[in-house]
Amino acid sequence: MQDHLLYYTATDQQTGEVLLSRQDKVIIIRRPGDEAIIVDHSDGTRITTDYKYDKNDTTESNRMRFVTIECSGYATVQFTSADSSCTTFFGTGSRVFAHPSGVYVASAFSGPELAIDSKGNVAYITEPTAEFINGLCEIQPFDDLPDEYFKNGMYLMTHNSENVFKHVDANGTKFEISSSSIETITMQEERQFPTMELQRFFNINENGTGEELLCHDDVIRYIQSAEVNPATAVIVDPIPENPDVKNITGEISP
Repeated sequence: MQDHLLYYTATDQQTGEVLLSRQDKVIIIRRPGDEAIIVDHSDGTRITTDYKYDKNDTTESNRMRFVTIECSGYATVQFTSADSSCTTFFGTGSRVFAHPSGVYVASAFSGPELAIDSKGNVAYITEPTAEFINGLCEIQPFDDLPDEYFKNGMYLMTHNSENVFKHVDANGTKFEISSSSIETITMQEERQFPTMELQRFFNINENGTGEELLCHDDVIRYIQSAEVNPATAVIVDPIPENPDVKNITGEISP
């Protein structure tokens, strides 16, 4: 079928660009200078293939190929041949970067970026750079990152390791929260602060009622201390709707 497809070509004598218009309303433009190819389809989709060199190495082996797909009303998608990565650009200026290693990076028009690795670890980066993001893609998972990576204002949050939160500030002070809700602050001279009280969290319902979310260990310690207090009565009632769940009430005598 391709041999019977009619087309005509036109050449710009000044720029050397060649335009090819096909019978199926596909228009192809070839630029001889940078070897870029622009393909316009009848539905408004444009596919652009161009090449760029590494700014530190302009040899042919370091030439990178970019394929950009655009269409009015849709996000723009760009593929990079150097690392097989993909970036989606939205009209608001935000973008989502996807790397074959399993790393996804979401960012707004400017400012901080949010990176997620293949294990679900989340890194919030306040001062992102292209070199820094490339480094994150090479180290998997994020909980193996050395402390120097945190100098770009990175906050690491995990759910499958011993520490669920980690941050190192500009002075080298390390902040960590363990999965057992123990907060640790370590200075560069390895001076360690005692455990600090964590924030309290509440769940507010639409009808105005609410509940406090408590740590299991904190509840056990409170019940144990209440049971040995002669002025406190601990009442345990099973919940009829769910026999496996019990309601525990502590009453303090006046």
